[in-house]
Amino acid sequence: MHECRRLSFLFATGRESKIPVEPAYLARRVGWISIQAPTRTIAGREKNGLEEYSLVAKACNILNFCGMMENDQFQRIVDTGAKTVRIVKPYADQAKVRDQMEFAEHAGAFGIGMDIDHIFGEDGLDVVMGEQMAEQTMEMLRSYVERTSLPYAVPPMMVLPKIREALQGRDVQIIVDCGIASGADVFKALALGADACAVGRSMLPALEKDGTAGVSEFLRKVGRELRYMMSFTGFAHVADIDDSVLHFL
Repeated sequence: MHECRRLSFLFATGRESKIPVEPAYLARRVGWISIQAPTRTIAGREKNGLEEYSLVAKACNILNFCGMMENDQFQRIVDTGAKTVRIVKPYADQAKVRDQMEFAEHAGAFGIGMDIDHIFGEDGLDVVMGEQMAEQTMEMLRSYVERTSLPYAVPPMMVLPKIREALQGRDVQIIVDCGIASGADVFKALALGADACAVGRSMLPALEKDGTAGVSEFLRKVGRELRYMMSFTGFAHVADIDDSVLHFL
């Protein structure tokens, strides 16, 4: 944990790091971590999974994302001190959407978002943990943005290069999530224009098995894998990665 804090301080403040390649979870300035972890407390541990990985995010100076949960659980995550973005589901109950976004702002969230990929399921509109999802129109999305002063974003899918092109010259950072599980995934996302990646479900086994220590080791492993990819492709710094070494089949 001490090493996480040292590296994040060096990178986030813009000082030159003594290591040749910054770890993946620090991305180009500071990293991001995203997961939907168990809300139950594992025997012998004081915090539940959501709170444990939030503590790791704070220790490593990583921007913390959290998904589907009720307001009381979100408050406990905020209480860990991690800078947290709350991702709200596209509930059919519009009052619940508004309530969770307003609660996040009042609780001190870093930002809010909505994973609209959960609108559809295999048999039509999705049902997540017993909650019905619904279509979200542009007017509805606009209303969410207007109801809060927090930054609001819809996670990007398969259009990363076009998003980067559209944002050229603007001071907007792009964070990619969904399916990031290795340093190779991080490398490809950065090469296609992302500023950072949010790691999600792939860290759940490490979290359940070893708690905060497991999450820290998982993040270091992703960093080592990114170093490996960069060594083979000739990039000395994360900020230098581009799509010149990617080949589309």
